[in-house]
Amino acid sequence: MINLPLPAAAKPGIVSCRKKKSEEATFLEDLKDHVDEFIHTSMDEHKSCFKKTIQKVASTSVSW
Repeated sequence: MINLPLPAAAKPGIVSCRKKKSEEATFLEDLKDHVDEFIHTSMDEHKSCFKKTIQKVASTSVSW
């Protein structure tokens, strides 16, 4: 299996509620961490993050 680091350009323009644990993590390590974090996050945290994300998307789409 080939483990490649994530390129800097792969970082999203909108800040996620997710906190990346390691900048040196390979794609697969980061993906596994993301899935584990998603599964173990409470529904209230999901709702809060979703609302923040929608607000950020709405504010960026209105500004142009």
